[in-house]
Parts: sequence; C-alpha cells; structure tokens
Amino acid sequence: MTRLYVKEKNALGVKVSGPNDLIPYFKSLEKADQESAWVISLDAENKVIACDMVSLGGANYATVSPNIVFRRVLQAGGVSFVFLHNHPSGNPTASEEDKIITKRLREGARLVELNLLDSLIIAGRGSTSIGL
Repeated sequence: MTRLYVKEKNALGVKVSGPNDLIPYFKSLEKADQESAWVISLDAENKVIACDMVSLGGANYATVSPNIVFRRVLQAGGVSFVFLHNHPSGNPTASEEDKIITKRLREGARLVELNLLDSLIIAGRGSTSIGL
C-alpha cells in the first residue's frame, strides 16, 4: 500500500489563483506507487477549506465517481474546487481518461452550481493542468 505524506492540511486557508498554488502541498504524490485522486474544496474567495482523497487506485488508474467529488465539495461548503491526481509512471501527460473525467466533472459541477477551477496531474517529471 502507498504511504502518502501529503501536506494537504497545510493547504487549508491558502488562496488559489492558479495551479502552482497547490502543487507544493501535494508534491509527495510524485513518489507514490499508486494513483490517488483528490478534491480541494474552495470558498467564495478561492481559499482552501477542505482537501479530501476521493480515490486510491492501482499503479496506473484510480476510479473516480463524480458523485463523491461533488458530495465532498458540498459537505465542505465549497463553491469551487480543484481536482487533482497523480501519475505514478512519472509522466505528467493527460491521458484520454483524464480528459474525459475532467469534462464530466466540469459538466456535472454546473448542474449543482459548483465551479471546477482546474484539474491537475502531479508526476515525477512535472505537473500538468488539464484546464479544458
């Protein structure tokens, strides 16, 4: 099992103005041997109010349910969120599945009056914003 030493608790209260604001708090995911997915809930001022792992998968996948993502954001009282996951392979390039889940999250978020600010991939050879 992966040992995750994520500094997500330290991210609470951080104002998010771009993807680089969150990456330092999740940098340890670069070394993880399992893919994990996280939702970072933000208030109306784009300050982090919660960080929740929403999936822990295998070496090259993590199954993500939009239902769980939205539930975590709404339970935290968020109005916006950032979706973040890692690629244990070290390659930060977005896969077709990454693009599909980002699109599903963006479309579904609108239905429940949430805003997906960004979708980030953290990997050993860098990070990528899937913004779409």
